[in-house]
Amino acid sequence: MGGAEFDFGISVEVDAAGNVYTTGAFSGTVDFDPGVGASNLTSFGSSDIYVSNWIHPEILFG
Repeated sequence: MGGAEFDFGISVEVDAAGNVYTTGAFSGTVDFDPGVGASNLTSFGSSDIYVSNWIHPEILFG
């Protein structure tokens, strides 16, 4: 993640299958794509929260 204004994580949890769940907050526009691509989200107002789910690669690719 990263943006011109603030972004930070609040909580991280991992389930038994290895999936990662995160929560946090951000302001302005933030790129939520962990790779070279872009998945920009812009906060509505001064700041917003996020909840994300990162699926374990073995589930996606076998």
